Amino acid sequence: MTRDAADPDARHARGMHAEGDDWSKLPNSQRKDRPLSSAQLKELAAKSNGKGFVALAGNCSLILATGGAIMLTDGVLVPALWRQAWPPLLLLLLLLWQGFLLSALGFAAQHECLHYTAFRTKSLNSLVGRLVSVPSFAFFLHEQAMHKEHHTYTQDLERDPELVAEVAGCTYSGAASGLPDGVDLAAVAAAGRNGFKKVPLSRAQYFERFTCLSGYTSSKLKKFWHCGRGVPVDYSSDGWLLKHCPPGARLTASLQYEARVQAGGTLALLLLWLAALGWRSLLLTWLLPAYLGPPLLYFVQMHEHAACALDPDGLSNTRTTLTSPLINFVMWNMSYHAEHHLYTILPFHALPRAHALLKQNLVNLSEGGHLSVHRQVLGSWIREQHDAIVKAAKSGAAGKENEKSD
Repeated sequence: MTRDAADPDARHARGMHAEGDDWSKLPNSQRKDRPLSSAQLKELAAKSNGKGFVALAGNCSLILATGGAIMLTDGVLVPALWRQAWPPLLLLLLLLWQGFLLSALGFAAQHECLHYTAFRTKSLNSLVGRLVSVPSFAFFLHEQAMHKEHHTYTQDLERDPELVAEVAGCTYSGAASGLPDGVDLAAVAAAGRNGFKKVPLSRAQYFERFTCLSGYTSSKLKKFWHCGRGVPVDYSSDGWLLKHCPPGARLTASLQYEARVQAGGTLALLLLWLAALGWRSLLLTWLLPAYLGPPLLYFVQMHEHAACALDPDGLSNTRTTLTSPLINFVMWNMSYHAEHHLYTILPFHALPRAHALLKQNLVNLSEGGHLSVHRQVLGSWIREQHDAIVKAAKSGAAGKENEKSD
């Protein structure tokens, strides 16, 4: 165990431009929401190359096995399509499962590596993190920069990159949003502590998250395009909305370089695959699943901060959702999300043990799994959030009218 592991304050990093791996607004010694003792934290923070490689090998094996099953189904069962209906359904299920696996690799494995907790060394985490990002067209360095800011300012409507992009997306009108014309950032911010739950604005928008596949792909490609030409973007994929934290010349140059390298490498890999294995294999085992996968990843990610407090308290601003061992394995234990947010230096394999120590302190714990969270989203959270935003918008409009009359 290194000196830094024994002294979490020495690992503190605030914001996207800071070094260190304890990403937090305040150092550990000043966090009143962290109940673990120094001895407990020291034990839990131990990293393991072995456990990292086992998880990585397991995820990759599932992807290879599912890819093989897809090709077997496509080649062997397709002739029977005229005689029975289930083979195309089986192929679709395999494509969806493969898509989820690729997306989970590009999110969960990448996520663990960008925190430098999948393996013992920073260099190994950086290498593996970049490699596992390729199949799902994820962008390692971009995600790392945004993610540092997200951990530093979790649930801050003006500084958390996830919330800034989410709130900005609330400003448009239309059937999917279900909001009246004129609703803007101010109305969403005003609803903040009284009803904003970081869930879709309407049921129509909820189902759009699972059907608008092109939106996910477009967002990923735009990040590479803009960053590659030297114009950094945040999670909005169209601009830089984080007014409190400009990207700076160093990050801009790094994003440009990495976007170009990854885009070039991915193109070369696509061409090699095409030449070696043909277009059908490329389409069915990689490109089509990668296109189908993001909504399934969203299904198991929505819980992370849904209906949680908009404050810096890590015990109340993040949600842990208990789920199946298979999903925990594929997602590198990211469903223990409150534990992860409280202690970003903990490796994925320590999160279940951390949960056993912290569960009595957690405000938002969903023990019924991801389905129970989505039932709450559809049953009440969407309606409550919509009503709060509309109420805030009307109140704001009335206030403006009163100012004019005065």
